[in-house]
Amino acid sequence: MSSSIAQWFGILGAMLQLLIVATLVRKKLHARFPIFFSFLIYLVVGNFALTVLNIRISTAHYFALFWTLGALGMILGLGIIYEVFLNVLKSYPELLDFSKLLFRGAAMFLFVASLLTALATNGSGATKICAGINLFNNTVELVQCGLLLLVILFQSRLGLSWRTPAVCIALGIGCYAFLDLGSTILTQRAPSWQTFIDGTLLVLNLLLFAGWLVVIHVSEPNRKVIQEAPARLILQRWNEVLLSTPLVVRRSDELAFAPVDSFIPGVEKTVERVLSRKMAAS
Repeated sequence: MSSSIAQWFGILGAMLQLLIVATLVRKKLHARFPIFFSFLIYLVVGNFALTVLNIRISTAHYFALFWTLGALGMILGLGIIYEVFLNVLKSYPELLDFSKLLFRGAAMFLFVASLLTALATNGSGATKICAGINLFNNTVELVQCGLLLLVILFQSRLGLSWRTPAVCIALGIGCYAFLDLGSTILTQRAPSWQTFIDGTLLVLNLLLFAGWLVVIHVSEPNRKVIQEAPARLILQRWNEVLLSTPLVVRRSDELAFAPVDSFIPGVEKTVERVLSRKMAAS
């Protein structure tokens, strides 16, 4: 694909991203999803800066700008996952608190793993930084793909419509991560196909943003109320069990792990409660 065609695809992509931003503002969703809103602006501004400054700054400065924007993008990508979970699980406060606890631990582990990878990589300081950023970014994109699968599997159990903004964002960001991660793997396996892979990725990203725009533009249906659901949702049972189990304790309005001596009994009681409630519901 020629550079002129790639530039036109980039312009079309930026226009679609700006239309999504405008749609979020019009439907007043930018306040509900501020990280996703910032991510879209980051895509527009970042791609514009890389395109304009490509021939205006030195190679070293462009290299630093590229990897700085990459680090910012992966942080925003991790934040989008957190934001989607906050909106999807907002009807289950205890489960939401527990998810926050797990998410923070996973984010800290990911940061430490990326740091250790950077330190263990041979080469210059720039090479070490790039290795750490790549590991962090690939892991975040893998988690985003997992979020896509999670939404597909639990969409009906959560009582969510496919047109719910949180589901739309999860589907879009999951597909975006899948395309980016897939293109990276294919490029590493078949370097001679890089031009074809990059061109295909541009077309698929355009289709993705166009579909994202259409879905977000559609009116949001009312979320099903738990009490009106024909059967109790499994996540509601988990929420009630988590509220009554000694597996976790509440400290300063947040959940924390209980002492070690009560951890195993807490797990056993949690399993027993879930099984008993499931049998009672059936």
